[in-house]
Amino acid sequence: MNPVRQGQVAMADRLLDTAAVTAIVGNTTDGRAVFAGDGFPDVYPRVTLDAPQWIKGLASCGRSGELIFTLHSWAQGPDSSLVAGDLADAVELALDEPLALAGWRVSSARFDGSRPVGDPSPGIEHFVSTYRLSVQRTA
Repeated sequence: MNPVRQGQVAMADRLLDTAAVTAIVGNTTDGRAVFAGDGFPDVYPRVTLDAPQWIKGLASCGRSGELIFTLHSWAQGPDSSLVAGDLADAVELALDEPLALAGWRVSSARFDGSRPVGDPSPGIEHFVSTYRLSVQRTA
């Protein structure tokens, strides 16, 4: 399977299976609010995943590259900054172990960090986190 699609599915599954994440996003009107894409703009709190960026490696002896994930943690309400920050922290903890991708060996995993970016709407907070995997095809 393509590492981009597989990575996005593995990331969503990991977040949905992590108690610290689902404790925050698990009780929305749309269920556990972890979405691949941002098609649910009125659901709070939530995590949205951009499609991973694939940067092809330079190795000539097989397919390799880096997957870069951008994750967005959203919250609304009087404590939105605290909730969005707690959610970003829970996302980071969920990624302590590298994702497993069938047919790919993960040689390194790195969480680059989270940063608040705010939102023009009052009472909404938004954190952006970045996670990187270096992978090599095994099959």
